[in-house]
Amino acid sequence: MIIFVGDCHGDFREVLATVAAYPCHAISGIFFLGDQTPYRPLEEELAPLGTELLARTWFILGNHDSDQPEYMHNHGGMWDRHLHGRVITVEGLRIGGVSGIFRKRIWYPPEQAHWQDRQSFQEHVLAEKDTALKKRLLQEQWTTIFPEDLSVPRQPMDILLTHEAPGCHKHGFAVFDHFARRMGVQWIFHGHHHEDSMGMLAPGMGVVGLGLCQCMVWDGSMFTPS
Repeated sequence: MIIFVGDCHGDFREVLATVAAYPCHAISGIFFLGDQTPYRPLEEELAPLGTELLARTWFILGNHDSDQPEYMHNHGGMWDRHLHGRVITVEGLRIGGVSGIFRKRIWYPPEQAHWQDRQSFQEHVLAEKDTALKKRLLQEQWTTIFPEDLSVPRQPMDILLTHEAPGCHKHGFAVFDHFARRMGVQWIFHGHHHEDSMGMLAPGMGVVGLGLCQCMVWDGSMFTPS
């Protein structure tokens, strides 16, 4: 089984309780959908999982994960578990992730992007004379979606994890719909809006939104998009 976790905002009690209800060997992966905002190193917050399950734990970042420098710092010990721009295989399912949200100063679809990639934006920000602004923008860009995040060649995916919602949500973005179709995605799981929801983007593509601290114990055989 796979466990998906909605925005924790520093409160990991629900996911720890959910995981404790199952034997370790039964859980193939734990996936956080952003806005972990850990007050301590993430590996310390999740230490009760044990080393075996920590090695099966992955995350993407949400917008609030860059609110404070310590939040980003506290992800550092598990940075190799950051799923952004990657595709891994769990229980035969190819799972990929996109961290962050759309921001108007970078890209807010369907508007044209001001910046295509992080490197160009970083070079621009480094020339900024306001030190406080420079620091904030450099931190924030790690939780911002750039066009390059949805355009670089990727492996096909069965499941896409995002913080932002796709187009079927009233506050979602259709650009995710197009990206998911190109990647062959069957299911999208997202957080951000603190809502428990399920819907369909198109035949063969389901969407699940998770609420605040919500955990979903998911077995791929349970759902067949139609």
